[in-house]
Amino acid sequence: MAKYSVITYNDGDNRTTHVAEIIQILSDYAPDLFGLQETQEIHMPIYAEGLSAYGYVYFDNDGTTYNSQPIFYRKDKFELLESGIKWLSDTPEKQYSKFEESAYTRSYTYALLRDLATGEKLLMVNTHIDYTSAANKKQIEKLVELTRGEYADVPMFYTADWNMRRDSKGYAALNAYGFKATEEFLPDAKLGGTCVGGTTAIDFCFVDERFFKGVAYKVINDHPYSETASDHYPVYSEIETL
Repeated sequence: MAKYSVITYNDGDNRTTHVAEIIQILSDYAPDLFGLQETQEIHMPIYAEGLSAYGYVYFDNDGTTYNSQPIFYRKDKFELLESGIKWLSDTPEKQYSKFEESAYTRSYTYALLRDLATGEKLLMVNTHIDYTSAANKKQIEKLVELTRGEYADVPMFYTADWNMRRDSKGYAALNAYGFKATEEFLPDAKLGGTCVGGTTAIDFCFVDERFFKGVAYKVINDHPYSETASDHYPVYSEIETL
């Protein structure tokens, strides 16, 4: 049995990003793994220097930031085995391809890691899903098809700005595929909005419930920099292998 702390965090698309404050939040919580969304290329060297305990997987975006979702992992806890980016479309290997229903091109970054303590593999996937309902559900279905198809027996979890509520079709689709948000395991979890100034949650960590369960959950809205670092709050989870 292994337990991992995970943060998912939309870092603000440069318009609201305060990188030093984001680094401070991440340093204070010191997760084992975290995924950022909408990260600007100019900020990656700053993250790398300020969070030097982490290795990372990053692929340049298409100019919209919607396909910029780096994954960070603690170098003293994990070995990176494979990584890549795929596009949420009928041609996932084709750069900047998209579904007809999609407002923007969307993709996912993945990292296949080995836990240095247990020797076990795990797959972390980080993405940023479309806000239009039809595209949202279709992209989620493609995400599960691709990751389950290639890593069927590997424990996996997804972090993302999902652009969907808990009562959406996309959320229901993930549940139907056997993925649950960490807070779903925790009936006493304190729920809240994940965008600064809002009450709706659209940022989640979903785990494959064949392999993981959620054991802790928090929307980090009480840090000194929670309100100013980005237009989203970081979402903290702890997940445990079964």
